[in-house]
Amino acid sequence: MDRTPRWILVERSLTGPGNHHYEYALHMARAAGDAGFEVLVAGNLRMKTESWGEVPATIRPTFRHTTYEVDASLGRATSAQKNAWATLVSLFGWRAGHPRQKEAYAREFAREVTDLLAGIEVSGQDHIFFPTLSVAELDGLARVWAAGIASEATWYLQFHFELPEARTTSLRGPTPGGANVIDPAVREWFRHAIRQGMCYRMLFFCPTRSMAERYNSLGVVTFRELPYPVRVVPAPRWPGHLPLRITCAGHARRDKGRAELAQLVELLREPLAEGTIQLYLQGARRKFRSLPRSVLHHPTAIRFVPHPLSGPEYARLIATTDIGLFMYDPHTYRRRCSGVLVEMLAAGVPVVVPAGTWLAEQIVPAGAAVFDETCGSASWRHSTRKEPGRVGAVATHAGSFAAAIVHIVHHYRHYRESAAEFAVGWRKHHSAENVLQLMLDAARNLPSSGKRSAG
Repeated sequence: MDRTPRWILVERSLTGPGNHHYEYALHMARAAGDAGFEVLVAGNLRMKTESWGEVPATIRPTFRHTTYEVDASLGRATSAQKNAWATLVSLFGWRAGHPRQKEAYAREFAREVTDLLAGIEVSGQDHIFFPTLSVAELDGLARVWAAGIASEATWYLQFHFELPEARTTSLRGPTPGGANVIDPAVREWFRHAIRQGMCYRMLFFCPTRSMAERYNSLGVVTFRELPYPVRVVPAPRWPGHLPLRITCAGHARRDKGRAELAQLVELLREPLAEGTIQLYLQGARRKFRSLPRSVLHHPTAIRFVPHPLSGPEYARLIATTDIGLFMYDPHTYRRRCSGVLVEMLAAGVPVVVPAGTWLAEQIVPAGAAVFDETCGSASWRHSTRKEPGRVGAVATHAGSFAAAIVHIVHHYRHYRESAAEFAVGWRKHHSAENVLQLMLDAARNLPSSGKRSAG
């Protein structure tokens, strides 16, 4: 008997509002429902079904662990153990974990996915989407595929995290090729998993083009870029008054420049004290204790915004931002997507981002101004003699970040108008409806189940 096709979104790190796993799942569930699918969302056992409000979806709390909890327990580097959110999920950490523990986690995930899919009678009309995967999940999925579970459906697998690099030194000396060489064990992990799913209809994605190219260098299957979905209300027209709100949104992690903020705040002490600009920092006040005391305790210079926020509260934070500030670590974000940046640009907010990153790649082609060591740290009274760019600016260090902010403030109306123009096409490209359509279009080129189909 015919029934409505299902869109099954599986996200083990989905625990509730306040992070991008939730926003991502929410947007995709709404788009799938609007497209006529029956939507099922499988998340962590900690997620609360009432958090979904009016979105028409069946919610299945399913998974005991999140991706990050699994990987942290399997032997990640010391820096990652100190800050589990600051370092990308490491495939090398998975390989280095205790064999029994790895086996237990893979079995657990395979059992959870199997129980989920076996309980809903998946058919060839159905689509199964995993938005966030690491090798810990991949090893579990290989067991699901080997058992032939839900082999009739179309599977969409997205890998969000950077591939680990080979050790640069060993007992025999440096590794040829340096730190940019992918750990050779990774290719074998993927080959093993894909062999188990040879007869499945599968598509592989990454959230950025550069990360997809990196994964494609494995030579195992084809990875495609999949835009990051957002649903953002355009920021209102700038009323023309000060102060301008400069916002650091999202989780206040070390790799998001929390430590570098102190030098920037020192350089911007004058406009902060005068009330020309205000700095909005999302996170607890105690996380920013390194900021200059004179500014930290100023009555209006800095506002601390709770993390996490509800969906409507977070949307208001983005919509009321005048300049988005991203002092992200260039190494961590050289290929990694930033959901906050996608949201800021979709709202029409000018941004300042680090050079040498995926973030910079998004605005440089649009004509963003570039500030490097040659620009110096312009004084507040006299902006760098530079033609205004479009959408925002790219900076290389704290001094050039300060110069970029000063420049944007002095030419703010121009930057705001150009960002609003850029946002029109950006919102369309990053709409959940477009992302869903890109996935369905790619699936139409896959052979029917029972043939080699991973691509």
